[in-house]
Amino acid sequence: RVVPSGVPLAKPAAPASVELLESFGVPRGAPLAVLVASLSEAKDPLTFVRAIAVARREVPALHALLVGDGPLRDALESEISVLGLGGFVHLTGFRTDPESLEAAASVVVLTSKSLEGTPGVLLDALAVGVPIVATNVGGVPEVIEHEVSGLIVPIGDAEAVGHAIVRVLRDAPLASRLSAGGRARAPLFSIENTVDRTMEVYRELLASEAPR
Repeated sequence: RVVPSGVPLAKPAAPASVELLESFGVPRGAPLAVLVASLSEAKDPLTFVRAIAVARREVPALHALLVGDGPLRDALESEISVLGLGGFVHLTGFRTDPESLEAAASVVVLTSKSLEGTPGVLLDALAVGVPIVATNVGGVPEVIEHEVSGLIVPIGDAEAVGHAIVRVLRDAPLASRLSAGGRARAPLFSIENTVDRTMEVYRELLASEAPR
């Protein structure tokens, strides 16, 4: 039996305020890609930074937030500088409000290359209807359906991630379809569904036990 993780859906996160985004360096009205992850090898945030460089060839107004902290922070700051993205990719550090930053995004991105079961950040994105671009790792294909509730791209391929981001930003009907598909899929990952299905397993096990 597989019981998926769940998130509360009754009160989806409100988008972060314009003022908060501006405090990170994101101009009012700029298209925004958001990655919420530990800055670690498993999450591969360097591919995200390189993908933003790719995407900005076609969408030069694009900004990005890296939400989280970890051992790769110095390497990321160096890569951001080398790629000339200092004014466009912003490291927020650890935050307690990542869902609100996702809700304010034009696209939520996940570039993990390992250690993904059911990515909670994608469940949050489904709940608020923000289009998703994610690598084909772990449980990602179980969370989103390619071209229906998100776009799935190869692991470690910055060009593919960047082009997928551009598709979402430049193709309004696609973005609308992915948003609607995400909202429709979100109830599968409600916390209530997780609890109910877990209880079903316990009841079956208890009912099948021989009397002691």
